[in-house]
Amino acid sequence: MKLDHKGQTLVSFALILPLLVMLFALVIDTGYTYLEDKKLKDSVLIGLKYGMKHYEEDPKTEIRDIITENVDGLSMLNIYTEGNQIKIQAHKPKKRIFFNFNTSSELVVIYTAYQDAGTWKIVKERG
Repeated sequence: MKLDHKGQTLVSFALILPLLVMLFALVIDTGYTYLEDKKLKDSVLIGLKYGMKHYEEDPKTEIRDIITENVDGLSMLNIYTEGNQIKIQAHKPKKRIFFNFNTSSELVVIYTAYQDAGTWKIVKERG
């Protein structure tokens, strides 16, 4: 007796297709989150470097403008200038494209620049 196995490839494909789609969606979602995090970090660093160059002029509003024009949807942006130090703390909610879990996760970036012996140094505290 000869068994006919026609169609078993179609069934296997139909079972594996949802897993492949979910895997691709996860990769796209993770890449999108990575790009948003990088954009936030780069904007904070640009604002921090501007503040280091124009420290004597109290550049808080200019730093805020630089960061907010480059990053949309910030939930918090704090800029501290004390002594020879500038600290920028930025929070942005994570946006998901495919997997929208009800988690209150945020992208958090904290950078500090301080003057040491006439030169500026940047310290990444978080992000």
